[in-house]
Amino acid sequence: MASFYPVRMTNLNRYSMSRNSSNNLAYPRLCALCAKRPTKLSQAMHNAGFDALGLPFTYVAFDTEDTVLALQAMRTLGIRGYSLTIPHKERALPLLDSVSRAASKIGAVNTVINDGHSLIGENTDCYGIENSLAEAEYSLAQKRVLLLGAGGAARAVVYVAQRSLAKDITVVNRTTERSHSLAREFSLSCLTQQELQNQGLSEFDVVFNTTAIGSPLCPDLGVNGHLLDFSELSSLECVFDAVTRETELIRKGREHGCKVVTGLRMLLFQAVKQFELFTEVEAPLDVLEKALYSVRETENSQASHTVCG
Repeated sequence: MASFYPVRMTNLNRYSMSRNSSNNLAYPRLCALCAKRPTKLSQAMHNAGFDALGLPFTYVAFDTEDTVLALQAMRTLGIRGYSLTIPHKERALPLLDSVSRAASKIGAVNTVINDGHSLIGENTDCYGIENSLAEAEYSLAQKRVLLLGAGGAARAVVYVAQRSLAKDITVVNRTTERSHSLAREFSLSCLTQQELQNQGLSEFDVVFNTTAIGSPLCPDLGVNGHLLDFSELSSLECVFDAVTRETELIRKGREHGCKVVTGLRMLLFQAVKQFELFTEVEAPLDVLEKALYSVRETENSQASHTVCG
């Protein structure tokens, strides 16, 4: 596996647990993924890391779309940390006691820390994006960015791209109201699907897919079901797909000679940051990475056997 590019750590003292240090607790601290149709990937990574370091933590998954009740349960039950994904990232923001500067600028949180007194929102998606791009040795400086999607992950891409001094960012989304809203908030360009099809990809250097196309929530629709014309991918330098599967977009990008960045790399690097926020201990990257790819290989093998009969 490629070398790790260390995330920029914030001051972990602000997230310290108020009762005891994590290593002296007499009971495991609970962390959880809150998602619509959660996968096993985050559970595998975090629990492998906890076990490797002998930390009294455990990580589970909650299949819920009720953000309000999930955060109420966190307060009531003393849950230490949440990983948030669709549909919670934007919904959670106004329900928390405080948020980090990055999460505030992004307008979405994917991590919540319970310090025993208050719930603190963070965004580690931006760390995942930055580190996976660094690993691929691809800089967004002066690049023309095409962004597919307008949700929480898209917001993190905008944050990273603007910090990296991208030349311009154009957002396209199936729901035009959301893309126009994002464009107004961050001073982006905006295209409709039809306008993108008419213009093509020659005006862009890199594409980021933050839609659910190719994920369990939205099965890969192939060439005819995507927002892009895959035959034009050769005009791009880099294809980044936040979906944690080998999508058709990634396969076609690789075939056309683009640098490709998969959602698994983004997931890994953002999980490293989350792990350290949850535990106040440096994450064992190699352990998390091994656990992540072990689960994915098992899933791929099971899918292959199902298809073959």
